[in-house]
Amino acid sequence: MSFSLSRLPIRIQVVTAIVAAVLALAGLSGWVVLEKARVMRDNERLVTLVETVSDLSALVHELQKERGSSALYLGSKGTQFGPELGRQREASDAKREQLARSLAQLRGRSEYAGFLDRLAPAEAQIERIGDLRRKITGLGVPGPESFAYFTTLIMTMVDATYDIVRVGNDGPLRSALSAYITLMQGKERAGQERATGSAGFAAGKFDLVLYQRFLGLAIAQDTFFAVFRGLASPELVGEFKTEAEGQALEEVKALRLIAYQAGVGGDLKGVQAPVWFKTTTVRIDRMKGVEDQVAADLKSLAQHQVDAARRAFLTVLSLAVICSLGALGLGLLIVRSIGEMIGGLTKSVARIAAGDAAMTIPSQERSDEIGDLARSISVIHEAGVSAARIKTALDNVSANVMMADPVGNIIYVNQAVLNMFRLARNDIRRQIPHFDPEKLIGQNIDVMHRDPARVRGMLASLLEPYKTQIKAGVRDFALIATPVINAKGERLGTAVEWRDITQVLQIEGEVANLVRCAGAGDFTRRIDVTDKDGFMLSLAQGMNTLVETTSLALTEVAGFLDALATGDLSRRITGEFQGMFGKIKDDANQTATQLAEIVGSITEAAGSIANASDEVAAGAGDLAERTEQMASHLEETAAAMEQLGATVRSNAQNAQNANRMVGESRLAAERGGEVAGSAIVAMKRIESSSRKITEIISVIDEIAFQTNLLALNAAVEAARAGDAGKGFAVVAQEVRVLAQRSAQASKEIKALIMASDGEVRQGVDLVGKAGDALHGIVSGVHQVAGLISEMAVASNQQASALEEINNTVATLDETTQKNAALVEQTTAASQAMSSQATDLEHMVSFFTV
Repeated sequence: MSFSLSRLPIRIQVVTAIVAAVLALAGLSGWVVLEKARVMRDNERLVTLVETVSDLSALVHELQKERGSSALYLGSKGTQFGPELGRQREASDAKREQLARSLAQLRGRSEYAGFLDRLAPAEAQIERIGDLRRKITGLGVPGPESFAYFTTLIMTMVDATYDIVRVGNDGPLRSALSAYITLMQGKERAGQERATGSAGFAAGKFDLVLYQRFLGLAIAQDTFFAVFRGLASPELVGEFKTEAEGQALEEVKALRLIAYQAGVGGDLKGVQAPVWFKTTTVRIDRMKGVEDQVAADLKSLAQHQVDAARRAFLTVLSLAVICSLGALGLGLLIVRSIGEMIGGLTKSVARIAAGDAAMTIPSQERSDEIGDLARSISVIHEAGVSAARIKTALDNVSANVMMADPVGNIIYVNQAVLNMFRLARNDIRRQIPHFDPEKLIGQNIDVMHRDPARVRGMLASLLEPYKTQIKAGVRDFALIATPVINAKGERLGTAVEWRDITQVLQIEGEVANLVRCAGAGDFTRRIDVTDKDGFMLSLAQGMNTLVETTSLALTEVAGFLDALATGDLSRRITGEFQGMFGKIKDDANQTATQLAEIVGSITEAAGSIANASDEVAAGAGDLAERTEQMASHLEETAAAMEQLGATVRSNAQNAQNANRMVGESRLAAERGGEVAGSAIVAMKRIESSSRKITEIISVIDEIAFQTNLLALNAAVEAARAGDAGKGFAVVAQEVRVLAQRSAQASKEIKALIMASDGEVRQGVDLVGKAGDALHGIVSGVHQVAGLISEMAVASNQQASALEEINNTVATLDETTQKNAALVEQTTAASQAMSSQATDLEHMVSFFTV
């Protein structure tokens, strides 16, 4: 057995509604409270995750350094960075233990299960790092394998941080989280670039794989940093530019440029891997400072969100309890007042339904909703009375009117439309077998249409009168559907006016067929007037008369144009026509008369033009022949003048060259004379010096002779001294030998000086003679230079005169050539005019005048 509130008193219904509203309010409040509690828990979880991710970021930073150190160590075959690699491993292990302590606080808590699951592969991989380190130390692992291990481990740890973005539900907070993760991703690419560059610089060159990776990593980190600048606050962006894009970046760019320019296997200009590692590490450490600042700001923002969520939770909980209790009490007070008013209005509505038009609706003076309801019932009462009057009027009008409700159900048809459907009943039933005009009320208006769905859609969106036509069997109807909308813009239904246009469409089709045939040039068709009467008969007869008159006029015009097309200008239109057809007749006949006169005149003019053009062509031909001969002679003359001018110019040029060469020879002879004079002076000085050297040699010879005598005397005295003088005797002997050698050398030098002195005297005589000869040459060169200079001036004057003559002849030749071309064009034009005059005579002969 179903239950309905309508069976209960209005008080119970209102109380039930109020209780339901209060329960709904309580439920909504409870949902809001729970949502605020969830937000508070999520923000607390976010704070914890941010702290853990900070520890994870610290480990990632140290692992990035260890990756670069390992790449440098392996690239140098263990010769570089061994101690530094050991210290870096200790730093990585310290951060690893710190992260393990943070993760231990999250284990066993379901809200962190997703984050821990994403981080689990990295934890499993980092447990195997000891084996890799031993292989790296023993150079037992390739550089790319070491790089891939560290990169996979770091990327797994960084990717796990994306879990914190899903926790944040606030716009600024999500942007800060995304900026933090994007910065970590960019710094990771910078770390990969450090390791890749370390391997290349340590090896002394970049292979293809290293070089491609090196190029791509710079672009990748720039992309991530660009995203970071778009997400982070202006303060953080400014700090990032100061720390990571200042001098540190410029130093890194300088080393990058060396690697870029070297290319695959190219020269790295002596850059050492430790230098690259240290330079990039400085920049990455500064990035880490910015990253820590971002994490601190993120933690502060998340803590602020936690505090705000806690305050919102307590506020909403208090408001929910107060509002629910207040709504329940107020509702119970209102129930009593509503019940009494509803009872009075219920009795009034019952009297309206009974047809009491003179009754008065109570409670209209109230200003609350009850008063509005009472006034509305009064308006409905008055509208019902007015609608009854309108229905009576529509029942008696001659227009065919139908009314449908908003969904298309027919709610009213007047007597005129019923009569129209009764007359067309049999024709409509050919298409709609079950059509019955007596049962239209209650049916949907789409029963009269082939596509009901389209009609329902059109009526539902109708905002203004819509005109259309439909076909029912052999009947055609014109419809005007008008939406019925009240003053408030509410759709009350649709009014439809019907009109049977079957006969109108029939005559329209016949007239359209007649006009179509006439438009196609067929004037034999006529409208059948046997079944027409009234206006339709007059229309059919008028159209037939119009076609008949047009056919006669066009027949006459066609004959006239046919004769004109064959050149017969004697044909005229003779029929009797009025209006526009009469004007066409007069204009066509006048055109034929004027064409005959024009053709006669053209025939006479063509003969005269032909005779004159023949005479002009003959004269132009003679003139062209003489002009060509003159042009040929001028062309030969110009060529001869050009050759003569070229010869004179060549002579002038040769004279100039000879003049220049003589001038140069004169200068050379003058310089030779000066040199000879200087040589004579020098030779005389040499002769004087030779004499002095001879005198000096004589003095040296005498000194050697005296030294020899002194040494001989010393030897005699030493012999007399016995044993005491033996040492002195030895010295005396050596001095004597030296004196003899000096005497011998001075004799040889003296002989050479004497020979040189003779040669110098002979050279002085020869130089003097050469100087005299050069003075004579200089004088002759001066005379030759003067003559050649005069010849050069005369040759230049001759060349200038011939150049002017040559230009004049060339201008005359060009003018003659142009005249010859003009004469040829005139001859061709005269011949063409003669030919065209002949053609004109031939064409004009086509017409019969």
